[in-house]
Amino acid sequence: MKKLILKLLIFVAIFAFLLLYFDSFFIDNDHSSVSSYQTLYEEDRESVSVVFLGNSHQGKGVDANIINAKCKTNSLKINGAGISIAQIYFNLLETLQYQSPQIVAIETWALIDKGVRYNKIADSSGNLMASPFKMEYNKRFGKVKYEEISSIYPDNKWFHMFNAFRFHNNWQDSEMWSKSLQAKFSFSAKERSHNKKTNWHLSSASIKAFNEKSFNTQNLELTKHEEEYINKIIDLSISHDFKILFYTVPVYRTYYNKTKEGFDVVNKEIERITNAHKNIDFLDINKKVSGFDYTCVVNEKVSSNQHANYKGQIKTSSTLANYLMNNYNIDESDVFKKTFLSTPENLLYNANKVIEAKTFIGSINKINGQFYKDIEGDKVVTIAESVQTINLEGWMHKEGVSNLAGNKVVALKKNTNFVYIVSGNQIKERKDYKLVEKYGKDFKNSGYRVELSKNLLEKGTYTVFHIIRDKEKKYHLKNTHKRIVIE
Repeated sequence: MKKLILKLLIFVAIFAFLLLYFDSFFIDNDHSSVSSYQTLYEEDRESVSVVFLGNSHQGKGVDANIINAKCKTNSLKINGAGISIAQIYFNLLETLQYQSPQIVAIETWALIDKGVRYNKIADSSGNLMASPFKMEYNKRFGKVKYEEISSIYPDNKWFHMFNAFRFHNNWQDSEMWSKSLQAKFSFSAKERSHNKKTNWHLSSASIKAFNEKSFNTQNLELTKHEEEYINKIIDLSISHDFKILFYTVPVYRTYYNKTKEGFDVVNKEIERITNAHKNIDFLDINKKVSGFDYTCVVNEKVSSNQHANYKGQIKTSSTLANYLMNNYNIDESDVFKKTFLSTPENLLYNANKVIEAKTFIGSINKINGQFYKDIEGDKVVTIAESVQTINLEGWMHKEGVSNLAGNKVVALKKNTNFVYIVSGNQIKERKDYKLVEKYGKDFKNSGYRVELSKNLLEKGTYTVFHIIRDKEKKYHLKNTHKRIVIE
């Protein structure tokens, strides 16, 4: 009998171990919000100085790589689509199981949005109203997840605690399952979370629709239910000794101007709370810029819910980083020093610290069809206001590094507040047989072609940089000393 019980206990232990180990396999690891939660578990414990918490507005509006590069720190960004301040609170609780941050920055769309689940937090039965995007399942099995799940599904909590039970149907979706597994095993959670940049902006049709559409400010308010969870967050800041920074990510300017009265109501309440506590600050970037123009906003459904594109993300992240540097004493992180070569942003925002390798060579051949060598004067190319697209052709090669397209990066740097990194389908491989004749077969895939909408850049003078990543996922930088003026 004892042997039978022992075998049963061993079986249960092995089953529980496998269930917990494979728990994260049942959620969509290709989704940037899911990946943002997983970054918490990949970071070394007690290695993060700044934590960013919010919903999809933060997810698309803030680039932690830019923050890290400018502040020379190690930050963590966790964002869940459609989550309320209550679920942000639970995300903070989970984070504090692993990290002791100096600053917790909370993006405030969850307080601004007038939806019922944001304002009332709980339904008539007292159950927490969760995001429809199922963000509560992204945490590891543990005390915080149990507390959150229990507040949402009190009558069926154990079913919802295990992703293998809740999402067993995902096994049947072979396409989703394949993409999720490929993402999980090909890239780190941080790479999956940060590498998805949106490189298009509002269309003329959307601009017209925003101009014609009416928006009301009813229920744009900070409710007592929301303030209850803000107070819980404040209590955590006292017990765990961190500072709180509430901040906004800008929305589309036309929408902001039409609903500014409602924004002001909420933001005055946030300011009231901020003024009552010495360890809380509020940075209203939305008010600072009076909303973003159309070139900084993703072309989505015309509604009260807008998100920043990559250009808007750069501007928001730089503003946030500058505020952090000017208002807090953030020491240079050991993690930043050790991982300096792990992101293009680290190199580009700290180019003065980079020692360029002599074995990294390359050039820009053409800009908008014109050979660079034919350009007269000081080799500065001016893109006229009437021209809408920038086309670059060039090549780069570093000895010992593969020339596959995915390893090449082109960046346009205006200053330390605006650096545009060309990525995704904006950069394409270009075979250059003349280089093969001159240098050898290793140069066959060293060419590239870039096509970029000029609207995604600010006006000003840019220097073009080449960046290449080696097999150890370390980046190398080369200044081409070629400049482009955007009028």
